[in-house]
Amino acid sequence: MRFFLLVTILFVQLYSNTQLNTQDNIDQNTQYQTLLKKYFTSNLALQINVHKNILRPYYKYTKYNLIWFDNDTIHPILVQIIDTIQNDKILSPVAKNEFNFEQIETFLENKLHNTTLSVEDTIRLDLLLTNLFDRYVNAVARGSIDWKLFEEKLEILFEEKEITANWARNRAYFNKVELLEQLLLHKDISLIDKYVGITFPHGQKLLEAIDELQLIVNDGDYIEVPLSKTLRPQQYNPIVPILRKRLLQSKDYSISLYDQIMTNFDFQTLQDHSQPFLYDEDLVNAVKSFQKNHGLEVDGIVGKETIKYLNIKAKEKINIIRVNLERMRWLKRNLGEKYLLVNIPDYSLKYINDNELKLQLPVIVGTIENPTPIFSHNLSSVVLNPYWRVPESIVQKEIIPKMIEDPQYLAQNNINIHENWDHESQTFDPALVDWSYYLPTPEQKENNQYPEVPFKFIQVPGDNNPLGKMKFMFRNQFSVYLHDTSTKNLFSKTKRAFSHGCIRVDKPQQLLKTIAEVDKRLHYDEAIDILKQIEQKEIDLNDSIPIHIVYLTSWVDEDGTLQFREDIYNYDSMQIEIMY
Repeated sequence: MRFFLLVTILFVQLYSNTQLNTQDNIDQNTQYQTLLKKYFTSNLALQINVHKNILRPYYKYTKYNLIWFDNDTIHPILVQIIDTIQNDKILSPVAKNEFNFEQIETFLENKLHNTTLSVEDTIRLDLLLTNLFDRYVNAVARGSIDWKLFEEKLEILFEEKEITANWARNRAYFNKVELLEQLLLHKDISLIDKYVGITFPHGQKLLEAIDELQLIVNDGDYIEVPLSKTLRPQQYNPIVPILRKRLLQSKDYSISLYDQIMTNFDFQTLQDHSQPFLYDEDLVNAVKSFQKNHGLEVDGIVGKETIKYLNIKAKEKINIIRVNLERMRWLKRNLGEKYLLVNIPDYSLKYINDNELKLQLPVIVGTIENPTPIFSHNLSSVVLNPYWRVPESIVQKEIIPKMIEDPQYLAQNNINIHENWDHESQTFDPALVDWSYYLPTPEQKENNQYPEVPFKFIQVPGDNNPLGKMKFMFRNQFSVYLHDTSTKNLFSKTKRAFSHGCIRVDKPQQLLKTIAEVDKRLHYDEAIDILKQIEQKEIDLNDSIPIHIVYLTSWVDEDGTLQFREDIYNYDSMQIEIMY
């Protein structure tokens, strides 16, 4: 509260030395109005680092009166705003620089040595505080991660590694002047959250998790579990007591079990095969709980991967939570009454209806080299027995080399060569083309420059089609969609980043049935009959089911459990570096 203390002392000092009568106040307020209007409508310079055009609407609304001071009174909402900013669980580590506190504090400290505060200084202070308010509501609405810096990092990723990473954020549009008006009227800081706060499910619980982790940090952080050989159930190992304590800290292991094991034995007489060193069933269940909440293989075996996640510091987890809360500010504030949510690091698709989880399916997402883009849209159609229009990059890099190696490759995979993307367009005999002409030179390959192929490759519907038996379309500039797959064995893996960017869905018929229950244009039984055939059929939907493809490495699930996942595309580290 040092900042607000400076403001208070300054104004107490000012008004104890300048007892203005009513007429003096009127005259002084007129001076404020005149100078403020001059500042915004002419070239009057006040020598402060604020964006005049950004602040102009606020003062136009007040008819060029001061916002935060009225005669000898500081507006009470100012106390709440400053207190809220300084104690914001997400923004507090960056608040001093992000919200220009240093400039305002320096200004106040310099003025504390004077017995009076000039009209110009009062205006400067009011403008600085309005700028503070504007910066804060922008951060709450749109996040404090510098979007341009993040885009630059994505561009560097493309230049250095030829990885095309796309992220389309949603902006929260709101009237900041109207918000300020309501704050001044109702003197209620919670209105900021009501206007533009995070609305992602259980976002508040994720915010509260920061406090719990901070307690662990204050207590010395998570105990480190020393690396050792793989620990399996019913084995004895000296790290078992340490493992118990670590899992007790994260509430995966119960305090009653811990007390029972650790207090009923004389540790001075313990031997290697004593009960506290046994990796027993209760501790195995605690490890499985931890593994589940971190997206690991839930096998109860403590190997290198589990040890790595056990030894992530609580302070680091706080930063991960903060960056994920910032990402939630990039999502639509209204996800929809019913919607599909694909979380890339969780390899999952969820269908939410009326805030309840109705369906959850495993998915396969893009590889690190071909990341799935992040954006929101609405489902537009379902395609049954789809043709696969092979992307040119796959044709250039994968299919042509295979064709040269095996002239029967296309026939064996039911792929035809067409003059355009219409599967009924003219076809060409691959044997009549010298495909070696379309192979890149070593220099071209090194620079990711491949000869343009003047043909379109289309795979007919069938069991070998990579799109499987159906795809779920939603309009987007990235040409990605949800689809079935012919490689269903990959769903048995814990980590499933295998696609070229599209999202492969396990058990797509369940998703088809779920959509049919809420969209009258799609009839499930008729769709099943069509799937028994081979001809493609596209069914338009009502365009009423939003789909949100998100990147969350930490969230609170439907059971209220804090979750963490691997940062598969390295976005956490990029954005945390920008934040801090």
